[in-house]
Amino acid sequence: MLNKKYHIPFNFGGLEERYSSWENSKVVIISVPYDLTVSYRTGTRFGPRAIIDASTHMELYDEESKKETYKIGIHTLNEMDIVASSPEEMMEWIKKDCLEILKAKKFPVVLGGEHSITLGVVRAFLENKAK
Repeated sequence: MLNKKYHIPFNFGGLEERYSSWENSKVVIISVPYDLTVSYRTGTRFGPRAIIDASTHMELYDEESKKETYKIGIHTLNEMDIVASSPEEMMEWIKKDCLEILKAKKFPVVLGGEHSITLGVVRAFLENKAK
């Protein structure tokens, strides 16, 4: 999928397929463009896209660790659909998606959006740990 506005691949770091496919990745990026309960002003929904766009300009070699950590594989899912019916339902959808990723033995990284999305992520990790 192409981000038509900037004409860059919609994946974290602009990584090539061998480092960004689901099969080859240990990390999965979930973009949650959610800002329905912000207290000051909207706009945090644009955060995930901005982070992914900016990531295509980062250095892939980590000078401190002397490694190319991206080679563990980073898969980027399409942006999550927003549930506007209630914040509780949105957190349940986030939890569900994170649990699926954890069950696949991959590590979810969630980009938001607003602070409230963290609750769904934490609940997923707690539920996964309890099993």
